[in-house]
Amino acid sequence: MGAYLISTPPTLRCTISDDASLGMAFLKMPKAGFGPSDLMRKTKLAAFHTDGLSDFAGSFWPQGQQERGFQPEPGCSEPTFVGSAADIAFFASSFFNFAASVLQRETDYVAKALFVSAQNDRRPIESRVVDLGVEDLSEDVNYQYRVSISLSARKGVESEIASNARSGNRTNETGGLLLGEIDDSLQSIYIDIATGPPPDSHKSPQRFLCGVEGTKDQCSFYANRSGNSTKFVGVWHTHPVSMPNASDVDLEAIAQILHAQEKTPRHVVMLIVGFATTNPTWRFYLFRKNQFRFIPVEIEAEKDGR
Repeated sequence: MGAYLISTPPTLRCTISDDASLGMAFLKMPKAGFGPSDLMRKTKLAAFHTDGLSDFAGSFWPQGQQERGFQPEPGCSEPTFVGSAADIAFFASSFFNFAASVLQRETDYVAKALFVSAQNDRRPIESRVVDLGVEDLSEDVNYQYRVSISLSARKGVESEIASNARSGNRTNETGGLLLGEIDDSLQSIYIDIATGPPPDSHKSPQRFLCGVEGTKDQCSFYANRSGNSTKFVGVWHTHPVSMPNASDVDLEAIAQILHAQEKTPRHVVMLIVGFATTNPTWRFYLFRKNQFRFIPVEIEAEKDGR
């Protein structure tokens, strides 16, 4: 997958809102490493997280149907579409000028998004270009899913490891939650946020017991802030002085998440950072609910009562 994405030519994708008041485009250079779905997802998160772009988030990713449905739908070839030829020409020229500028000035590793609004009674003509960042990729051990790690998530893990070493026993395991999205159709895992340990967590050199205090509100906050794109997908923890291999204790914790909660997910991601105190080595595992089977065991008492 990575080799295919790197071999692609520059890719421009454009869209306009149903009333032709807002337009959006993103451009991937040949070595940016993103696919079309990656770019759309990153553009969505940029719209939700960047000041001044809330209108774009509400228009292109509404949280509910804003108007009553009718036929024919307001496609650009239907009489119900309210945009004019001048509106379309404005957006088309904006998109291609944006693409030409990026192609001329930027390196082959860049991916950027353009947000542009047309002149109307509510706002003047405005535009904003947002850098979509660079791809930080890993791979899941169990199913070879592609794992895309945001800069924020990587910093979250690294800062907690550093804080744990400063404030306590550096051989204590630490960890937290992973928030993002799992796309089975693309065999992709997106890690947007890595939190620190909840307040009721327990750390020791033998294990990290992740607490639950405040996690429900924390997950709801990020889901609402991202248009439901950044949700709970798993957990992470460290092995300070050993390999990032999943132990029996780790598998027990995953089984609890997949089978012993009120609302159990279909799958969950676990990140283990091995040799966290000396040479951090990241390893991702995707676990599915059907991987774990619970077998009842009957223990018979001995005849003498022992």
